[in-house]
Amino acid sequence: MAPAPRYSHAEEQHLVMKAAIRCINESSLLDFKMNAIAKHAGISMGSVYKHVKSKEDVLVALTSYLLDHKQKVMTDVLSMPFSIPQRLLSTALVDPLKIHQEPFGAHLEMMISNEAILNRASPKWLEDLQRKDRIMEGIFSDCLYNDPALLTEGERKLELIEELMVGLWSMHVGFIQVAFLRSALNHNAPSVDTVFPLKIDHPLIMNTMHVINAYPWQKSLKREDIAELAMHLESLGYR
Repeated sequence: MAPAPRYSHAEEQHLVMKAAIRCINESSLLDFKMNAIAKHAGISMGSVYKHVKSKEDVLVALTSYLLDHKQKVMTDVLSMPFSIPQRLLSTALVDPLKIHQEPFGAHLEMMISNEAILNRASPKWLEDLQRKDRIMEGIFSDCLYNDPALLTEGERKLELIEELMVGLWSMHVGFIQVAFLRSALNHNAPSVDTVFPLKIDHPLIMNTMHVINAYPWQKSLKREDIAELAMHLESLGYR
């Protein structure tokens, strides 16, 4: 009878992900080695390849793996004891460095938008990434749809929710990516550590408030709400 494996499939996969994180932090998103992952995980190369087939696969798998933490942060923020407009504004007040569990998290998300990387990833991890992306979208849409704060119903409500989600996502993700890119390219530019968390009167925060207030809520946002939201996020460790 063959000896029982040291680790279950899930345990071994977790070891591979943790080892990949360590390797990337010790080198970079481009320079990490598959054999170093095996060494840090304490398993054979064959065992590593049972879970990830290539370096591109590692990048997509890690993105999916790290989304679990991002989902937790967004669930916590959208469950805060405030109105829906206030919770939506809070997503812009959260420090992106708290959303991304690892220092390379924001760069990783930018990197895997590359078609060449996605084309070399295995179907397993692409499907997992798509599944978690749908979960993230559902966290926002369910929060909005199931609350009467948005003064509209039916198809029109669904249309407004989609507008809000696309608009807020575009603003926030775009700003974060530009900030990280500028910091990486220009040593004279402010580091992301000094940019985030954004000050409560930052133009992006003000713009987010104006966009949210353009929709028909039971109660609109006020500038004085922002400081209270920031303090609550600090208490949660998200600023």
